[in-house]
Amino acid sequence: KAAFSRLPSQLGAEDEVAIGSFLLEADRHEQAIDHLGRALQLNPESATAHLGYGRALETLGLYEEALHHLDLALALEPRSDMVRFNKALL
Repeated sequence: KAAFSRLPSQLGAEDEVAIGSFLLEADRHEQAIDHLGRALQLNPESATAHLGYGRALETLGLYEEALHHLDLALALEPRSDMVRFNKALL
């Protein structure tokens, strides 16, 4: 809730990831990509943002780009079972 009550210019990377993840689960993939892309601009080292961005790209059929972001997420969090799982699904 706190992320939604702030002005867009005040949102941090974690806020953008949270909103993007919510939108992804709500099947609002293009909006999710917008927020997850902003999260990556704010923090390119966010494995969670790369994972979400990759998942959103996959839903749009952009498999090569999705794989690239899942690979980046795995490089940042090599022990992440969630990233490995999503990569296996791709």
